Amino acid sequence: IIAIFGRLLANEKGKIEAYTLTFCTFLAWRRQEGLAKEQQDRLILQEGGF
Repeated sequence: IIAIFGRLLANEKGKIEAYTLTFCTFLAWRRQEGLAKEQQDRLILQEGGF
């Protein structure tokens, strides 16, 4: 989905802007995924009594 969005933007505004936006979106998504996993791991550790 992100790649398609980036491609549409590239047609309208210019490739550099589109790639930058897509990359930033990707980084933000990765960070969210990492935070969610971190919280999950913490819960598992707490429930396991480690």
